[in-house]
Amino acid sequence: MYDRIKFTIEQHGGMPIIKDKEVQVEHIIDLLAEGNGFEKIKKTYPGLDDIDCKQALTYSLEQAVDICENELAEVLEPINK
Repeated sequence: MYDRIKFTIEQHGGMPIIKDKEVQVEHIIDLLAEGNGFEKIKKTYPGLDDIDCKQALTYSLEQAVDICENELAEVLEPINK
Protein backbone atom coordinates (compact mmCIF):
# COMPACT_ATOMS: atom_id res chain seq x y z
CA MET A 1 0.00 0.00 0.00
CA TYR A 2 2.83 2.40 0.82
CA ASP A 3 5.40 1.58 -1.81
CA ARG A 4 6.94 5.05 -1.54
CA ILE A 5 7.50 5.03 2.24
CA LYS A 6 10.35 3.22 3.97
CA PHE A 7 11.70 2.81 7.48
CA THR A 8 15.33 2.19 8.32
CA ILE A 9 17.03 2.67 11.67
CA GLU A 10 20.17 3.93 9.92
CA GLN A 11 18.31 6.81 8.28
CA HIS A 12 16.43 9.41 10.29
CA GLY A 13 16.27 7.14 13.36
CA GLY A 14 13.69 4.86 11.80
CA MET A 15 11.23 7.66 11.06
CA PRO A 16 9.22 7.09 7.89
CA ILE A 17 10.73 8.73 4.84
CA ILE A 18 9.85 8.94 1.18
CA LYS A 19 11.89 6.28 -0.60
CA ASP A 20 14.76 7.56 -2.74
CA LYS A 21 13.99 11.15 -1.72
CA GLU A 22 15.21 11.12 1.91
CA VAL A 23 12.35 13.42 2.92
CA GLN A 24 10.69 12.62 6.24
CA VAL A 25 6.95 12.07 6.12
CA GLU A 26 6.74 14.34 9.17
CA HIS A 27 8.16 17.26 7.18
CA ILE A 28 5.50 16.85 4.50
CA ILE A 29 2.77 16.74 7.15
CA ASP A 30 4.20 19.82 8.88
CA LEU A 31 4.04 21.75 5.61
CA LEU A 32 0.45 20.63 5.03
CA ALA A 33 -0.46 21.67 8.59
CA GLU A 34 0.99 25.12 7.86
CA GLY A 35 -1.48 25.45 4.99
CA ASN A 36 0.82 24.57 2.11
CA GLY A 37 -0.52 22.54 -0.78
CA PHE A 38 1.16 19.78 -2.75
CA GLU A 39 2.53 22.27 -5.30
CA LYS A 40 4.39 24.25 -2.61
CA ILE A 41 5.68 21.03 -1.04
CA LYS A 42 6.96 19.81 -4.40
CA LYS A 43 8.79 23.12 -4.85
CA THR A 44 10.27 22.83 -1.37
CA TYR A 45 11.38 19.23 -2.01
CA PRO A 46 12.15 18.89 -5.72
CA GLY A 47 11.68 15.33 -6.88
CA LEU A 48 8.54 14.70 -4.86
CA ASP A 49 5.36 14.10 -6.77
CA ASP A 50 1.66 13.99 -5.89
CA ILE A 51 1.79 10.27 -5.11
CA ASP A 52 4.60 10.83 -2.57
CA CYS A 53 2.56 13.56 -0.88
CA LYS A 54 -0.66 11.54 -0.90
CA GLN A 55 1.05 8.48 0.58
CA ALA A 56 2.65 10.59 3.31
CA LEU A 57 -0.72 12.11 4.17
CA THR A 58 -2.59 8.79 4.06
CA TYR A 59 0.06 7.03 6.15
CA SER A 60 -0.04 9.78 8.77
CA LEU A 61 -3.82 9.75 8.94
CA GLU A 62 -3.88 5.98 9.43
CA GLN A 63 -1.31 6.27 12.21
CA ALA A 64 -3.42 8.95 13.91
CA VAL A 65 -6.55 6.78 13.67
CA ASP A 66 -4.69 3.81 15.17
CA ILE A 67 -3.50 5.94 18.08
CA CYS A 68 -7.01 7.30 18.69
CA GLU A 69 -8.52 3.82 18.57
CA ASN A 70 -5.97 2.54 21.09
CA GLU A 71 -6.54 5.50 23.41
CA LEU A 72 -10.30 5.08 23.18
CA ALA A 73 -10.03 1.37 23.95
CA GLU A 74 -8.03 2.16 27.09
CA VAL A 75 -10.60 4.71 28.23
CA LEU A 76 -13.54 2.39 27.58
CA GLU A 77 -11.96 -0.73 29.09
CA PRO A 78 -12.98 0.05 32.70
CA ILE A 79 -16.48 0.97 31.55
CA ASN A 80 -16.93 -2.27 29.62
CA LYS A 81 -15.97 -4.50 32.57
